[in-house]
Amino acid sequence: MNFTSVLKDFDWVISILESSKTKSHMQCATKCFLLWEKKHTKDNPCSEELKSINKLKSTFWSIFKSKRFTYDESSNIQK
Repeated sequence: MNFTSVLKDFDWVISILESSKTKSHMQCATKCFLLWEKKHTKDNPCSEELKSINKLKSTFWSIFKSKRFTYDESSNIQK
């Protein structure tokens, strides 16, 4: 596995997430994340690679939940 590619793609997904301002944007960021996850886990990574990918996944969901909470509080995301 080319971990440089994993990180480059992850940074791209995070930039999408961080620029999200609406519910629609957040949904798009989630779809991008799921595609990233699928792309980088389809070849059955070794345990060390999977451990690193899982840390990145946790980072994404932490940012996502924090951002969603911020937007929910400020009512920028329409439900």
